[in-house]
Parts: sequence; structure tokens; C-alpha cells
Amino acid sequence: MYYSAIGLLAIIVLLIVNQDIILNRANAFQSPPWKVYRRFLFAVLVYYVTDVLWGVLESHKLGQLLFADTTVYFVATAAGVSFWAQYTIAYLEDKTTFGKALVHTGRIIACLISALALANIFVPVLFTVDGDCVYHDLPVRDVMLGVQILFLLMISYHAVTSVARHDSEKKHKYRTLALFGLIMAVFLFAQLWFPYLPLYSIAYMLGTCLLHTFVINNEKEDYRLRLEKAYQQQKDAGTVFAHIAMSLARGYTDLFYVNMKTGDYAEYQADDESGVLTEVRHGSDFFDSCKREVKLFVHPEDNDAFVKAMDPQFLSDALDRSKVFEMTYRRIKGGDPFYVRMKVTRMKDDNRYIVIGVTDIDEQMKQRRAEEQLKEEHVTYGRLHALTGNFIAIYVVDPETGHYREFGSAGNFRQDFGQSKEGDNFFESARETTRIHGDPEDVNLFLSVFTKENVIAEIRHLGIFSLTYRLIIDEKSRYVQTKAAMVEEPEGTRLIVGLSDVDNQIRQEAEYGKRLAKIQKEANIDALTGVKNRHAYLEVEAHMDHQIAARCQPPFSLVMLDLNDLKIINDTAGHQAGDQYLRDACKIICDTFKHSPVFRIGGDEFVVISHGKDYDSIEELVAKMRDSSMNASRTGGIIIACGMAKYENDESVAAVLDRADNSMYENKKLLKAVRKE
Repeated sequence: MYYSAIGLLAIIVLLIVNQDIILNRANAFQSPPWKVYRRFLFAVLVYYVTDVLWGVLESHKLGQLLFADTTVYFVATAAGVSFWAQYTIAYLEDKTTFGKALVHTGRIIACLISALALANIFVPVLFTVDGDCVYHDLPVRDVMLGVQILFLLMISYHAVTSVARHDSEKKHKYRTLALFGLIMAVFLFAQLWFPYLPLYSIAYMLGTCLLHTFVINNEKEDYRLRLEKAYQQQKDAGTVFAHIAMSLARGYTDLFYVNMKTGDYAEYQADDESGVLTEVRHGSDFFDSCKREVKLFVHPEDNDAFVKAMDPQFLSDALDRSKVFEMTYRRIKGGDPFYVRMKVTRMKDDNRYIVIGVTDIDEQMKQRRAEEQLKEEHVTYGRLHALTGNFIAIYVVDPETGHYREFGSAGNFRQDFGQSKEGDNFFESARETTRIHGDPEDVNLFLSVFTKENVIAEIRHLGIFSLTYRLIIDEKSRYVQTKAAMVEEPEGTRLIVGLSDVDNQIRQEAEYGKRLAKIQKEANIDALTGVKNRHAYLEVEAHMDHQIAARCQPPFSLVMLDLNDLKIINDTAGHQAGDQYLRDACKIICDTFKHSPVFRIGGDEFVVISHGKDYDSIEELVAKMRDSSMNASRTGGIIIACGMAKYENDESVAAVLDRADNSMYENKKLLKAVRKE
């Protein structure tokens, strides 16, 4: 029973010293580190209870209950170590990889010990309690305690090394964290040798008292001073008003003075006449409340933008880039939307504080929309829709006087062409500009076409004038297009001239034409031999049939050629050898009929269409081909059967090809006969 006295004393000390944290009464401990510390204290409290019960159960020799209590004892110990690691890393505000690794390691150790404690129920691995209610520790228990000792020492070392990276105000707090871990490690080491002494309870009691004295009390005092300072700033009208007067002018419907770190805020409203500010309310969690209430007072289409803006990190980044952040959005009042402008500024002497002012600009927006609509209807709409294109510049010209002014520029090019924004002789000015900056190959074209008489005449005839040429822009030749049209404006008839960049469009069209031609060419080429294919032959045949029907087809002849032995070569030597045989045969044909197109119309069939020079000597060329094949039949080589027919006012090309085909088969029979001999 004496064993339990230490645990009871530790419970009483814990509840007295830390009752504000355990009962969650102190607003100073709402930050993430102290929420973790609260869970740590609950783990310590559970440990104390198990330690007290351990002494009672052991003294009364209640073996089974002692075993169950010891199991919970181990789990509570592991949970305490894990929560201590989480609290230390959170308090140090450590976001390094090593800090995260320590947190995960603590969780792994806690899970491992908990798993071993549960497994110990079925198979003794940590401890046993014999029939006489005597507790016996096992080697794995010592290993787990050793692991916890090393882990606590690592946390202490990390806390000590963190002292050098933080300001002096917190150094003693970090040293206290390190000392707590060291105390726990030392007493846990002693627990290895004296398992029947409440050393771990004593360590927890000493450590939590140290934390309360040197860390928690300081945090409370710091929080009290912050509250006092913040409240004093809110009550001190001179300071607050000076801040607001320095950042905002009159006319705001709502003013908020917000601490971006804590979310504390005060809302003010200003008297329109006197400008006196009156505090309407104050509270905490400003940014969270904005996100909760966004659907109540912000137009649905502006919800996402408003929520994005009402984020401390977003505002901080925006104010780092610029001294003022402004946003226009729509609020809902009485079911109707109205425009407001929100302006956010940061306090110059304390960048934690921002002032948010909201102004009703609905009337301004309505007036501006009406003015813009009127202007678009009477001027801009007519100008912009008179022309189309990616404009470099637009000019408004009086066709009678030649007076002009530049209406706008797309801003895509930084080059100054030297043409005045306003002048009296538009056409001469444009011509002079083109003389200087035009592509030399297109200058004469522009000068000959771009005259006042030509432009107005074409507009009257076609409704619009258009000319494409090249200018030297940014030291590169680029295609541009000048378009001109007449529009009626309040001042009278005006000539609208637009200069637009069409370089990409024209170059893309040219590239498309090249690709299309390449594709068409590839579609008519036999991939294996490189001569024209059957598709190309059919196109030529259709064209020639059309000429035959029109009785304007010049004389021509068709030569039909067929390779012998291709199937044998494919079957015996393989298709690669067969392909090479085809290529070699095709070369013989092309070398013979040098001035005629050659077509591969089948696997081993070729057609030659002869005009002009080859047509004049076609009999000699066919005889040469037949002699070559005859020699190949006797001595070995490439054998190509050949037949020819001339156009003799036939009804179609196919009729000529039939006669050439018959002639080729006669030659094929002859070649086979010679080969048998």
C-alpha cells in the first residue's frame, strides 16, 4: 500500500497544478501544441491511476487484476511517450523532416508496445504474474524500456539543439523541455533495475511541475500581457483611430481591426457626419466566421473568390507583394445583390494587425456600367465590329481631311513604328512608315495599293478593304493585314483602319499546305520500291480516260511487266530476300524506261506509261527489256516478263492495258520455255 501513496500524491499534484488545462478553462492553451499537451496530461493521469491500483492489487494478491492493470500500465506509458514527442515538436514549431520523423517514431513505439501488451495476454513476452501474485519482467520489457529511454534522450537532444535557432525569450522554455525528457529517461533507466519502486510516477510528477513552473506559467503570463495589450489597443481610441486614419478614409460601411495570428477582431462603424468610430462588436476566429457566414451575405457567384481572399496566408502574401489588397464583390441585402469594395491594409508598426474596410460602390458600378454601355453603343461597338483580327493598332480617319488618331493598340509589340498617335495626313504617314519598316519584298506592293483612292473605291465596291503584307517587327519579318471600312459616327462618316497580326495564321496555313502535299505524295508512293503505287495509277488512268472521252489525249503506250519466281524466292529464302528481289527488278525497269512514270500495281506487277521520248523509242526499250530477261532465263538472274500496247483510239486506258497484258503473257510463256531448255 505504501507504493500507491506516491501515485495518489502525483494525481493530486497534477490536478491542482494543471486543472486549468485539463478542464480546458484557459484560452491561452487553445493553440495546437497545448491541445497535444492536454492529451499528454490525460495519458499521465491514466498512468498514475494504474500505478496506484498496482500497489493496491499487489498488496492484496489479486493476480488476474494485477495482470490487467500492468497491461494498461504499459499502454499508458507508451501513449505518454508518443504524446510527449508530438507536444515537443509542436511547441518547437519544428516542421523539419527530422521533427516529423520523431513524431512518427513516437507513434510507432506506442503502437508496438500496445501490440506487445495485447499479445502478452496470450503469450508472455513483456511480463508474467505467477500464482503468488509476484510480478516478473521479461527481456522484451527491458528492451522496450531501453527503446523509450533512447527515444526520450533523442527528443531532449533535439530540444537543446533548437535553442540556437530561436529567440532568447524562449530559450529557457526549450531547455525545460529538454530537462523533462532527460528526467524521464533517467528515472525510466532506474525503473529497469527497481521495478517495484514508483520511479516513473516520481519522474512524471517532477517533470510536469517543472513544465508548469517554467513553461506554462510563462505562457499564461505572455497570453495575459497579449490580451491586455490588445484590449488596451482597442480601448485606446487614439492608437486605433490613428491606425485606421493612417490606412483608410471616410466612407466605409464596415471596418474590422483583425489580428491575423490569433483571429481576434473588433468591428467598428463610422458616423458619416462626424467620422467618430464606434465599436460594434469584438470576438475571435474572424476568418473562420467569414467562411461560415459567406453563404448568408455574399453573392453565390463570388463565394469562392471571397473564401480564397479570407485566408490569413493569402492576405499575408498579397500584402507582401503590395501595401494594399483590394477586391470587388457582391453582397446580398434583402435578397438583392449590391457591389462593395473591400480594402485591406497592414499596420505599419505591427504587421500582425490588418484593417479591413468595406465600401458600398453599387451606385458607382451602376453609373459606370451605364456610361460604358452608352460609349460602346455609340462609338466602340461600331469601331471594333467594323474589323476583325488580332490588332496591332486601330486608327480613326476622317476621309475628307485625312486627319487621324490612334484608337487603341493590342500591346503585343513594343516596337515604335514612328507613326504619330494623331496627325493630318493618314495615308502619307502610313506609306512613309511602311517605307521604313516594311519588308523590302512587299514595300512596292503596299505603296502601289494603299492609296486613298484605291482604299475608298474598294470599300464602296466590296464593303471592306483588305491587304496582307509583311513588316519588320522586333527585327523579324511578320505578316500583317490592314483592313479598312466605313462607319457612321456622331461626328460623321469615319474610315476605320486596323493593322492586325496574321503571321501565325498565314504561316500555319502554309505549313498545313506543305503537310497536305507531303501526305498526298506519300499516299501515291509504294513504300517498298519508291515508285508510284496502284492508287497513283488509278488517278492517272481516270485523268487519261477523261481526256480520251474529250478526244484530246496525246499518243501513249502502256508497258505491262511481271516478275517471275517471286513466290519461289519468298518461300525458299524468306520475304526479306523477296523484297530485295522486287527492289532490284524495279531498278532494272526504272533504268530502262528512264523518262516514263513507273507504277507498282500489284505484288509482282508493274506498269509503265510512256509519252514523248520513251514513246518514240518504245519498241527498242521493250526489246531491250525482253533480251535482258531472256539472258537471265538462260544464265540466272532477274526475269521480268514484258508486254506493250499503244493507244489506238481505244475507248479507255483499260483496253490498252488488256492488250499489253496479253502481250506480257505471251512473253512470259516464251521465257518459261527457254528456261526449260
